[in-house]
Amino acid sequence: MSDVAWSTFRSWLEYFGTKYGKVTLTVPPHHTSQNCSNYGEVVKKSLSLTSSPV
Repeated sequence: MSDVAWSTFRSWLEYFGTKYGKVTLTVPPHHTSQNCSNYGEVVKKSLSLTSSPV
């Protein structure tokens, strides 16, 4: 059930991204945690492809 929900959510994001001229990318979920694997501390990561805000 949850796989279907994520698939639908992704489809909607891609649809609206295209509709409003925004780029949407699908990334594999592996190694996307903000928790450091060595120390367990949260390391903030930017999801942006550019350094400037859109």
